[in-house]
Amino acid sequence: MKLASVSGLGATKKAELVLFDTSSKGFVSKVFEGEDYEIASVIGNITSMEDDVYTHLHATLGDKKMNSFAGHLKSAIISATGSLLYTVLRVRLIGK
Repeated sequence: MKLASVSGLGATKKAELVLFDTSSKGFVSKVFEGEDYEIASVIGNITSMEDDVYTHLHATLGDKKMNSFAGHLKSAIISATGSLLYTVLRVRLIGK
């Protein structure tokens, strides 16, 4: 199994963040669009699950009023710029 770490920043006009609600054991999703959002941070990893690529990314977005929003990054459309750094790790994962 291959593994890579991911970090990044940039800007988006549309992104979807997801939060796991521990009380309901379900996911809450919110789409951010209609204005510019700063991508202050993206961090996570890329692995494989059942022979498919699996990404586990978290992001923090900021709006023009300096409000910030964070969660699992489900999707984002880069607007002005986007910089992502992938670092392939030479490790062997043991697990299911």
